[in-house]
Amino acid sequence: MIRRRFIQGLLITLILVFPITAPGGTSSFTSPLIVVPFEQAETRVSPDGLAHIRLLLGPSAHHTPPNIHVGYMTLAPGAHVKPHTHATSEEVLILLHGKGQLKVGSDIVKLRSPAAIVIPRGLEHEFTTSGEKPVEAVQMYIPAGPEGKFLYWPKTEKQPSSRQRESL
Repeated sequence: MIRRRFIQGLLITLILVFPITAPGGTSSFTSPLIVVPFEQAETRVSPDGLAHIRLLLGPSAHHTPPNIHVGYMTLAPGAHVKPHTHATSEEVLILLHGKGQLKVGSDIVKLRSPAAIVIPRGLEHEFTTSGEKPVEAVQMYIPAGPEGKFLYWPKTEKQPSSRQRESL
């Protein structure tokens, strides 16, 4: 079920991000096809243990194209992403499971899966999970760059299993 949601979210995201060209048109994607099995992606865990991210595509995962980062994030109940901005990148989130609150300035937007969110570059935002179940989302930065912070998080063998996620 989770894998199916992940694939659906990733496909929707890729359709939104990569230009669709007419026959004979050109595309900015000139790299060879890249396939990263979900289980083989490097996984990092936040210092507080409340967030896990699989680095699927992009420079932090040692893949091209360098202009995009795609990750799969799991946030435990009660997790909070502190206020921050991305000066040079848009952030796209495909919320696959769970719910939370996105704070932008003084506005609070309640989110429930499934949902797609685009956060423009330079816009300060923060996110807090709500409810008793974890949040799972596909996260993208366009262009890549802000995901470099995850490289400072310790590596872990794998993200929580579905049974472990239910108990987070």
